[in-house]
Amino acid sequence: MIEMQEKIKIKTKYCPCCGSDDVTTRYLKANIVSELIMSKHISFDEIHEKWTPVDFSLPVIYCRECVREYEIRESDDARHDASCVSLGLLSPQQIKAIRRKHGFRSAEKFSSFLGLGAKTITQWEARRRIPNKSSVILIKIFHALGTEGFKECLQKHKDEIKIQEERSYLFVASKMERRGRRKGIKNSNGYNKNPKCKRWKKSVTDES
Repeated sequence: MIEMQEKIKIKTKYCPCCGSDDVTTRYLKANIVSELIMSKHISFDEIHEKWTPVDFSLPVIYCRECVREYEIRESDDARHDASCVSLGLLSPQQIKAIRRKHGFRSAEKFSSFLGLGAKTITQWEARRRIPNKSSVILIKIFHALGTEGFKECLQKHKDEIKIQEERSYLFVASKMERRGRRKGIKNSNGYNKNPKCKRWKKSVTDES
């Protein structure tokens, strides 16, 4: 069982139903695994295999006009963060804290330094995407080594990294080539290069 200490700051100051500003906000104790089980969107076996129980603070708003409690946008943000932690990843707040601790004011510069996509860190911190495990491991290594230590590590293993990048490039290229063969790629004459295409066979015969 993991208990998250971080709380999402509640910025909503009005009722999402009637629009009244006669509201109060508070946090409810929730568990991400319990919510998943109740929602039935994911099988119990998958939850048991991949998800760790995480207690988190769920932001809610109470409207005196409606005499009712509502979930708000920050409620979804809190669930997103709890899901990241439950899956063994880093939450947006944790990523932002690591970035700032090591002196990176810009998420784009941090992404570039780590060798990730230009908008990758920005999307994670904005909760648009969930980080993958390999990138989380990379950030944890960087956090442990520091900026200079991480640079030295990259320099030391640059040959191995280059080999892995070349293998990755070849894998992607071969995958695209196979996909092109299946779908058929048009040549400069506008004919389909797929050998099964009769128009392609006719164009080859005419050229010869």
